[in-house]
Amino acid sequence: FLICNTIGFQGVLQHEVKFNGADITATEIDPILVSTDPNFRPTDIEIGGDGALYVSDWCNVLI
Repeated sequence: FLICNTIGFQGVLQHEVKFNGADITATEIDPILVSTDPNFRPTDIEIGGDGALYVSDWCNVLI
């Protein structure tokens, strides 16, 4: 499970989701993408027809 638009983190977080009956647990694992640019704000992710992961970025120094 991938999470974008996390306040205070310039990247895309990744969680491993496990299902056990009616219980669902998620464990954070290594981020899939990290930027050192303080203005990087990943807003959405998509997997293209070619299998590549595409990340949109809202780069704005005012945020």
